[in-house]
Amino acid sequence: WETYQGPTPASEPETIVIANFIRSLFSDQRGPGFSDPAPLDTSGVFITLHSYGNLVLWPWSSTYAESPNTEQFAMLGSKLASYNGYTAKAGSGLYPASGTTLDFAYGELGIASFLFEMGSGADGFYPPCSRYDAIIEPNVQAFLYAAKIARSPYTTAFGPDSLNLTLVSPLTTVGTNVVVSATINDTQNGNDAISAAELSIDIPSWNGGVAVELTATDTVFDTPIENVTVSLDTKQLSPGRHIVFLRGQDNAGYWGPVSAAFLDIVSPTFELEPQYARGYGLPGQTLTYTLSLTNTSYITQTYWVSGSVSSWETQFTPSPLTLVPMHQKAVTLTVAIPTLNTLLLTQYEDQFTLTVTMATTPALSYAAHITTRVLRDKAYLPIILQKTE
Repeated sequence: WETYQGPTPASEPETIVIANFIRSLFSDQRGPGFSDPAPLDTSGVFITLHSYGNLVLWPWSSTYAESPNTEQFAMLGSKLASYNGYTAKAGSGLYPASGTTLDFAYGELGIASFLFEMGSGADGFYPPCSRYDAIIEPNVQAFLYAAKIARSPYTTAFGPDSLNLTLVSPLTTVGTNVVVSATINDTQNGNDAISAAELSIDIPSWNGGVAVELTATDTVFDTPIENVTVSLDTKQLSPGRHIVFLRGQDNAGYWGPVSAAFLDIVSPTFELEPQYARGYGLPGQTLTYTLSLTNTSYITQTYWVSGSVSSWETQFTPSPLTLVPMHQKAVTLTVAIPTLNTLLLTQYEDQFTLTVTMATTPALSYAAHITTRVLRDKAYLPIILQKTE
């Protein structure tokens, strides 16, 4: 009774609803004949979850005959089973059963269709709730892989996996190069040597995104596992969150599924206050000015401090200065007023410009204009009062 398919095809209203729902999601991409294969560019993956048996099943279920896409199903099934540790085989290898969603989705529409028999015999058809996490967790990565290949499952499954995608400084400022690295692995997808790797930003390369080539870290693509890298130029990226899509290709010409990572570009901002300052002192006196440098961006930044030419002796906080996000640091400037003996009578004022520049974005800088003036010494003459007769 567990495999009863009903008195006639689609005899039950629930079956009709499910079939029509599947039809609404996927177009018919396969010919009408039993032996017509689904085109290799067919899109879509359909997975039914069932219990029990620790199996990954593919069409056909209703006959022991091989489906016309057996080669593709065998690759897809073994790849999915590599994540959950299940046994992969045709549905009829368990026992023949007609009227399954497995055969319907593939037979009518050509979709890459699978059935996961989840759990062991000890779990049975109705596993207890206490076993749910243990049964579902091993399948999560298989589901993610299915989502990655859904655009073209019959070919993408033969391509290499893009693993360990890493962005050095995934939060950075415009113009800062970001090193991207990954491992391209074809050992479970044909074991062919890797031939290429590419990435694109925001738009996948197959959908018009500009492809950026990555190079093998050992300089040559010649093995089924290759570490790849590139220094990504961010000058053309706008502030905000971007997606990096990365994929690899093997010598058989198959592109594998993409891996993706976020790249956040923030505006390089900081503040230098005050931008104008004025001080007064006597000849020979040294004045100290204290400025406040604030990193208002969301990443740690380094700054360079420079000064204009001055006729008076000046000293300022040496660079580089490094500030974590939203922190301040004091920048000090000292100006030594010449002594009276060396001070020219006409040189009673000095103007100095201190400039702070962001190391990663040299075009971004702020200047503080410092004016120092001499207080002139005062001399007092005695006053003699004389009484007149």
